[in-house]
Amino acid sequence: MLRLIVLLATLWTLSLTSTAHAQIGCGQNVSQDGGSLLVIASGGDDGPNLECALEAATEQGFGSVVLTSPSYSIGSQVAVDGFTGELRGISIANTRVVIQNGFADCNAGNADVFQFSNGFGITVRFMTIEVDSPCQTPSELAVIRFSSDPTDCADRTTFGTVDRVSIRGQGLNASDFVEGVTMFAADNCSEQILGTLRVNRSTFEQLDQGVYSSIAGQGQVDINFNTFTSVGVPILFLNANQSATILGNTIDFNNLNYSENEPLFGRFGILVESRAGQSPASNSTTIKGNTFNNRLVNGFGIAIQVSHGGGVAIDNQVAISGNIFRGATGGQTRDNGVGIEIINANNGVISANRFIGGTREWLFLGGGQENRPVENWTVVANDFSASSAAIDIRLLGASNSIVGRGQGNPSFNDTNGSGNDVLEGTSQPVP
Repeated sequence: MLRLIVLLATLWTLSLTSTAHAQIGCGQNVSQDGGSLLVIASGGDDGPNLECALEAATEQGFGSVVLTSPSYSIGSQVAVDGFTGELRGISIANTRVVIQNGFADCNAGNADVFQFSNGFGITVRFMTIEVDSPCQTPSELAVIRFSSDPTDCADRTTFGTVDRVSIRGQGLNASDFVEGVTMFAADNCSEQILGTLRVNRSTFEQLDQGVYSSIAGQGQVDINFNTFTSVGVPILFLNANQSATILGNTIDFNNLNYSENEPLFGRFGILVESRAGQSPASNSTTIKGNTFNNRLVNGFGIAIQVSHGGGVAIDNQVAISGNIFRGATGGQTRDNGVGIEIINANNGVISANRFIGGTREWLFLGGGQENRPVENWTVVANDFSASSAAIDIRLLGASNSIVGRGQGNPSFNDTNGSGNDVLEGTSQPVP
């Protein structure tokens, strides 16, 4: 009798489990645990199960999709529209997601590995993602992309977060151009994306780009407490109208030797670029409390560049404060670069930064090839006492700017400008 009761109970439990799997509609590798859907590894391509779980969570109101196995393999795109909730593993150390090589037709557009669109609170957290060359032929793609809806470009608001995720690539050994986390419009949509992007306490290694965004509508971007190692351009903002804060990161720059026809990559730490005819009218960027390490791979490296190309004039509110810049320890040998380079940008503050070691110049404020005036910059409370740069501050066509006292007696050159006040420092010719 007892055996019969146990058998009936077991059959009843199996029946409930089968019913639950059927209600979810994703097969035996996806199950329900309260308000979460659990995905276990299949031993093959886990992409379809993961996409099905995310779609089921969107349609049925589950708040999270959880990866419970130690390791997963992704051999197909995971694209979800309208998901709001968490995709999470157990931890960076205990959840490994490996992206298979050669599965994606990257030339078809919108072919990124994880693509989330039109979601009002998407979080990816607690996992390590390993990627090499996912494209069928050498091309470009992102590991995690937040975008507008490629099937309805009017749905262009997305709120994305990446928290405690490690993304590891193969750098120059990979055949594809691989980006870590991106947020911009779907490839077939012309209007810029709206919303927010947050990247927190994550690591980016051996990638062509780390975090790349182009957001309109003054969307908030927070990139905080991350580590970037051997990344072609760790942080790139292009033609953006966003309010961005870059806080407490460790950023290695000038650390990959790309070919000469890729002048942007392998040299920069942070690049904020606006291009004529493409950029919104305003932008805001705060860069605070970061550490920049020049790895001296190329002949020059630039920790931060804010650049408005083609003579475009926009209102870019820039504040660069409390950062540490480490250059060459033995002088400017092997580096002909710049710590902070401001080209064709007005109305900014550079304060309370520390500059250590050598470079060609730590600060450059100038008009670039267009020779447009650079106006109304304030350079105060910085520490140049440990600098061995060829020259600390170079003003080329800068006007109505102030270099304050008590900054370690920096060397400077002021050429073709007007109305500048350099209150303390040693004037010298440009080396």
